[in-house]
Amino acid sequence: MHDRPFISLYRDQVIRPDGRPGTYEHTTVGDDVRVVAVDQSQRVALVEDDFYLQQCRVLHLPGGGTGGQAPGEAALRELEEETGVVATKVRALGVIDPLPATTPARTHFFLATVQRGGSAAR
Repeated sequence: MHDRPFISLYRDQVIRPDGRPGTYEHTTVGDDVRVVAVDQSQRVALVEDDFYLQQCRVLHLPGGGTGGQAPGEAALRELEEETGVVATKVRALGVIDPLPATTPARTHFFLATVQRGGSAAR
């Protein structure tokens, strides 16, 4: 096992479906949130960031780790941090398991209806 503040790596000894012994490698990271923030003109807020693994800029929905908060609270925080948009509430859209063979981490999706745009100070 390799344990760090944001990720833990595991190599488990398992019995495969055919009955033979094997290993299964997986990670544990925290759940995250993504926010579909829509304004009165039906525009969706997106953010653009450089990602090391992709080696390019990526356009994506605002969001990030829950950091120990309830997912809805984390969604409001991440939306404001990344876009400057302040939403008073969000509505849960659903939860997905984006990498079920690699991690039990889940992504919580929310809808935020915003009255005004924002500008993140990054």
